[in-house]
Amino acid sequence: MEEWLSALIGALIGAFLSAIATYFTLRFNYRQLFAETVSKNRMDWINVWRENVSKFLACAEILHTHTKKDDDYNELIGCEKELLESRAMILTRLNTTERDHILMYGAITQIDYTPSSTSFYAQQVAIIELAQKILKPEWERVKMEAKGKR
Repeated sequence: MEEWLSALIGALIGAFLSAIATYFTLRFNYRQLFAETVSKNRMDWINVWRENVSKFLACAEILHTHTKKDDDYNELIGCEKELLESRAMILTRLNTTERDHILMYGAITQIDYTPSSTSFYAQQVAIIELAQKILKPEWERVKMEAKGKR
């Protein structure tokens, strides 16, 4: 009878230890999956935002260097549409409680890309610098999240 009791106790201890190991494995895997998902979504946000800023500035430069009297008038109309779409995408991703985001909002909405503008290139540089300032902390968060830190 003692053999049966010791076998039962051994089985219960084994089952208990197995349950604990499974719990910690699942918890670790969940945290790892969560960190990977968050960092991937943040990286996607960064890439889409960077792409929208690039499209906005590229179209603004095309519109700045061409007039509607040029031969490629249809290209300018398409570029103007793309500029407005990318502008909307940028603006909707801004956090209006953060200083750099507020400055970006002003820079994007007040850029003068008309051919007669003398301040266009300075405004373009300011937008690029602001975009870099906004994206840097986001990139730092991605790196931390990839390491499993919050």
